[in-house]
Amino acid sequence: MLDKENFPFLIVIADWEFVGETKTWLRILSHLSQSVEGNKQVAVQIRIKSVNQVDYEGLAHEALRVLGPNTRTILNGSLEDAQQLGYWGAHTQVASDIRVKRVKPGLNFVSMSVHDADQLRAAEQSQVSAVLCSPVFSPSWKSVKTMGLQRLRQISQSSSVPVYALGGITPPRCEACVDAGAIGVAVLSGIMSASNPNEAIAEYMQFCDQG
Repeated sequence: MLDKENFPFLIVIADWEFVGETKTWLRILSHLSQSVEGNKQVAVQIRIKSVNQVDYEGLAHEALRVLGPNTRTILNGSLEDAQQLGYWGAHTQVASDIRVKRVKPGLNFVSMSVHDADQLRAAEQSQVSAVLCSPVFSPSWKSVKTMGLQRLRQISQSSSVPVYALGGITPPRCEACVDAGAIGVAVLSGIMSASNPNEAIAEYMQFCDQG
């Protein structure tokens, strides 16, 4: 039986490029720390793109410091970087069963994004902890082709690993995602663009017990 304590309900995607400015990004992370540090039901995925490796590692290290040692932090990037920097988990686009087996003992959580059945099979073969299924709905900040709740349900039912719903997830949509089989939700703009990120987290967490 799945031990849900090992899986947060809410994954906040703290995208550096989405925010657009390091000082603002770190300020948001500092606010988030009030809600997420020590809270096993919430994890923060640090996503840093379009920078060189030195800046990437520097920003990733600073994010850890700001969020605090008791926060479930997930680094979007290589499994090796996440392990070496001391992250709780990693979110990777490319993995293999050999790499996950080698690195996973130093990590508590390894996830991959999936958009269809073929990608789900590849993720399962890589022995990841969970998958982020997207886009369920269209995000408020970009227009994309969505899969909808029916496809989310199909993937959740066929998946051998827990599934998170990602893409256009608002608090009122959480219940439908959970009903479709998702163990939780992953959110970017709904929290990172909120005037009060902690209040936004509280709104999403109202649906936690339904997972």
